[in-house]
Amino acid sequence: MTTKAIVIGASVAGLMAARALSDRADEVVIFERDDIPDGPDPRGGVPQGRHAHALLGAGDKVMKAWFPGLRAQLVEKGAVELQGENVWWYEGGGFKVRSSWGASVLTFSRPLLEHNLRQRVRQLPNVTLVSPATIDDFIVVGDRVVGVVVDGKVHNADLIVDCSGRYTRSVELLQAKGFAPPTIEQVEVGLVYRSVLLRRGENDFDGQSAQISPDFPDQSRRAVLLPIEGDRWLLTLIGMHGDVPPADEQGFSDYARSLPTPFIADVFDGVEKISQPVAHRLPSSQWRRFDKLERHPRGFLVLGDAVTSFNPIYGQGMTSASLQAQSLHELLATEPLSSPHLARKHYKRVTKIIMGPWSSTVGVDFAHPKTTGKKAWGTGLMNRYLRLAHEASHTSPKVSLKLMQVQNLVAPKSALFNPIMVARVFFASLRSPARTGRGQPRPKVFVGKQAPSIAFPGRPAERLAL
Repeated sequence: MTTKAIVIGASVAGLMAARALSDRADEVVIFERDDIPDGPDPRGGVPQGRHAHALLGAGDKVMKAWFPGLRAQLVEKGAVELQGENVWWYEGGGFKVRSSWGASVLTFSRPLLEHNLRQRVRQLPNVTLVSPATIDDFIVVGDRVVGVVVDGKVHNADLIVDCSGRYTRSVELLQAKGFAPPTIEQVEVGLVYRSVLLRRGENDFDGQSAQISPDFPDQSRRAVLLPIEGDRWLLTLIGMHGDVPPADEQGFSDYARSLPTPFIADVFDGVEKISQPVAHRLPSSQWRRFDKLERHPRGFLVLGDAVTSFNPIYGQGMTSASLQAQSLHELLATEPLSSPHLARKHYKRVTKIIMGPWSSTVGVDFAHPKTTGKKAWGTGLMNRYLRLAHEASHTSPKVSLKLMQVQNLVAPKSALFNPIMVARVFFASLRSPARTGRGQPRPKVFVGKQAPSIAFPGRPAERLAL
């Protein structure tokens, strides 16, 4: 007897879910509501796709295992391999020491990643992608979802996985069939992105990439400057709680110049603009607590942003979705697609994946006085310690690396709290320029100038080791 799985949505979450299911089902069909572009172009169903994205270390590991050669393929098409020594990252009142991350991080546009993932998934012999295709309804028999109605036609399946994102209609459609909706935890952040594409020169500044993070509660503005394919910079300015980056060029420049360090504005003012600024709004971080439902529809699971929509400034969405798909792949090795226990076990595992990054990022958001929502006990104490850790990262490569590993979901948050690391954080934070007032090496902008022969001035990172 053959088995069939249906995936709703061909975003990163949907493509990763399809790859997981391709090893466990005889046939996998992806239904995507958008008309899929032929190339690496933005699409309407992913409004955030025009803005800065990051694939964290844990997500990169899953993709490399499931799609061998994907990384090399992206590099060949212009994706950039970032080295930690060449990234300027301002947080906690100063620049993190620039030292090795142990491995390079790949930067690219979201459409380039999706396009190449789609190509690889379409090459799987038992996977079919259908677009455009609209899910009209679910077919329910007893307590089991047995199929979907797509553009008026019924498609039966042993398992249906919803990866249609934050604004999924599945909860509403299943509620009409008698299934209770999950409760929703929300943390209001009032986030606004505005991004622009810039022509990237070989020596615009003495680095490969830059990020400026605000110091709450006094600041609410952030910037990310990423090199992407096509010799372009993707510059994203971010504001919270009504602090909106302007759409006009002068206002955009002024907003960038108001950041704690102005060099990103210098780059913006000096290079060619090749797109108009585009905006994206996200009112809140959101977690649908499927894990707390007493009754799950059998034959139906939810994965990715349809479960948890993180504040995107932390870059955890694609990685979380990849880890959830990997978890489903592992679960289906012991539970058949038709198992009555599949949903309960799936959401238990997904909750473990989500809990760490959710508690960390939501906790940081609460450092802003206007953030509202469910606040975990000890959040204030945690934020004070993280502030010390960021200050310590200004001089300690070991603290900086550990923060990167936790933020990339390759190390648990508890790694920041072992006694040796706590001592390192305390003593290194005392030497932070944010406390001592001493100067730090700062980015040098060369737009329109001749770059010096030494691209990365400053004291070698290893001399600062603690």
